[in-house]
Amino acid sequence: MFFLLPSFLRKSTIKSVLKINKRLCFNPPVSKGEEAKPKGDYMSIYLKISEDMKTAMKTKDSKTLEVLRMMKSKIMTVDARGELSDEEIVKIIGTYEKNLKDALQLSVDNNRVESIEELKVELEVVSRYLPKKLSKDETAKLVDEVIVEMGAVSKKEMGKVMGGVMKKGQPVDSQLVKELVESKLV
Repeated sequence: MFFLLPSFLRKSTIKSVLKINKRLCFNPPVSKGEEAKPKGDYMSIYLKISEDMKTAMKTKDSKTLEVLRMMKSKIMTVDARGELSDEEIVKIIGTYEKNLKDALQLSVDNNRVESIEELKVELEVVSRYLPKKLSKDETAKLVDEVIVEMGAVSKKEMGKVMGGVMKKGQPVDSQLVKELVESKLV
């Protein structure tokens, strides 16, 4: 015996409903005149990496493409949809930059010339996506401000001063801050 199912239970109808729901969830409708990308000159770091990947593919720049893919995979490891805020992405890329700097230092120590050149190229690409760090003079002024605010005098207070500098929220090189604090405290 064969029973005819109502239209809402038919397999083809269910598939079409699922397709519509999937399309609405991942590609929300955009009204006419509106753009899907953020307005203005602002472009998130993730979108910029994706656009630069397309450009690198078109220009066949394999070194840049390799680094961009690595950065994107690090971002995707944390969030599979790539929907992180720019601050979180900067942290991830900053960690990657730190790892590259450590690898570069090891290569210099072991006198590996071919590796040194590759790592320098990678660092140059990665640094494009990080905020510019303060210059040595600006960092020195910031360190002086924090030392005066905290009233620090001895090297025992070095950790507090470094923490105070980092809490200011300025993009500074932590190694430079450490050197400056060591030189200014007795």
